[in-house]
Amino acid sequence: MITTSASSIQEIARLLDIGNVVYVHKKTGKIVSAPEFDDFADFNDSVNQAMEDVEMEPDSYLNIKSMNSRELYNTMMDFSQEIEDRSITKHLVEGLRKSNGISHFNNCMRTQCSELKQSWQSYLNEKVKFHIKRQLRKAR
Repeated sequence: MITTSASSIQEIARLLDIGNVVYVHKKTGKIVSAPEFDDFADFNDSVNQAMEDVEMEPDSYLNIKSMNSRELYNTMMDFSQEIEDRSITKHLVEGLRKSNGISHFNNCMRTQCSELKQSWQSYLNEKVKFHIKRQLRKAR
């Protein structure tokens, strides 16, 4: 059974955010991560050994995935609809409905909605932690 603390979940979120592949040992809860690109042979001997362990016993590890684009889009839409200022909500929702909705949302957060940037980051962090916890629960 995977047991994880709040700090472990935060660490997993951080590793995913910087683009790592993350595995959690199903019995010990040990976190193993490496850069997502394939050629990390020169990266670090301990990382190489840990990834070899994962490759040798793949059934012993759970691959934790970051949110896919649909999940991120839905999170952005939910956040947008919770904003009290209806004009900002309308602007964000209209941007999300464009062909590059995620890019429009991020651009708005950088330029026009900068006062909401901290709220967005907090909201997203909570959703990412929930996403990770849900994956860990499925493995139990």
